[in-house]
Amino acid sequence: MSNFDYEAAWTQCARPLMKSTFSGSLAYLRSQVGARTSDLKQGKGLSIPIPDDLLTRFRDIDTRTLAIASRVFHRYGHWAPKGTSVRGSWQFSNMADQILRERLGMLPRTAHVNGNSVQLHEGVLRVCLSTRHVWLWTAVAIASADALKVCQALKTTEETHKEQALKLRDTLLESEPETLAALIDTSRFIVATLPRA
Repeated sequence: MSNFDYEAAWTQCARPLMKSTFSGSLAYLRSQVGARTSDLKQGKGLSIPIPDDLLTRFRDIDTRTLAIASRVFHRYGHWAPKGTSVRGSWQFSNMADQILRERLGMLPRTAHVNGNSVQLHEGVLRVCLSTRHVWLWTAVAIASADALKVCQALKTTEETHKEQALKLRDTLLESEPETLAALIDTSRFIVATLPRA
């Protein structure tokens, strides 16, 4: 049996990356999203309509920085200990992902594709396989045009998907800083637990 160690993930990865990623204009944008969370409602297609002033600010951020910010803030909020202020984390990630999909020419979040596809969630590319019998996905890389091309070339089957996707993830993450890679390959935070007697 195993469990995810949220405290270790937050303490070792999400919190340090949050402090180093969100400064200057990103910190301001994050605060603006956080201040408007009651106005930012998820709509059709699971997207949030982005107010014009925030849209301009999101579009001013380069692709890599925006993808990292999306992943970091989402994980910061998702893994945070109870009582930690994470206002706007999923809204920020949702809006950033909309901009990233637009830039990279990707389908909307709710688009369903049979066979192999690549999706973008929380700033990260996922290689996916959908058949009549199964839907599989593996997070493999921070979103970028180059990583998208590599992911789109991957063709898997139900039998080979996991092995091929993990091999691709290892290749794409080898040049990333360790803490950033751990936000994508979270396996180091899975700890074995003994069954109760």
